[in-house]
Amino acid sequence: MDAYLPEKGVSFASRNTPTKRAFDHEAIKSAIARNLREPGRMQALLTMLSLSKADTAAILDDSAVRALVVMGTKDPDFPNPVEEAQNLASRLHAETMIVEGAGHYPHVEMADQVAPRIISFLGSLSPAPAAAGITRLHRS
Repeated sequence: MDAYLPEKGVSFASRNTPTKRAFDHEAIKSAIARNLREPGRMQALLTMLSLSKADTAAILDDSAVRALVVMGTKDPDFPNPVEEAQNLASRLHAETMIVEGAGHYPHVEMADQVAPRIISFLGSLSPAPAAAGITRLHRS
């Protein structure tokens, strides 16, 4: 197991990437560790990790943005990754990309497959609100 910040209990398990790691894996780990040492970052991560599935499911219906759910079929975080992706996409009214054989980081493990799909998805989006003269959105 490779640890980002073992003193905080935040780690990266090799089981999350069953196919291959990015060539710059060590640099990415270092950058994430630096980021998590910035004020407030670790607390935000720990808060996110402390949420239950029910907590996160409760906010899904509030999403009003287009989304693309990218899931590896061997993601160890879910008993049935494909079903998880389909359920999430259905709640978000999102598109899905199931990456056969990938784990938790399909964008790293199989970038040659995932990057073109993400680029296509981003290209299909409308211009950002700021580009249309809206500088900030408020949720009531």
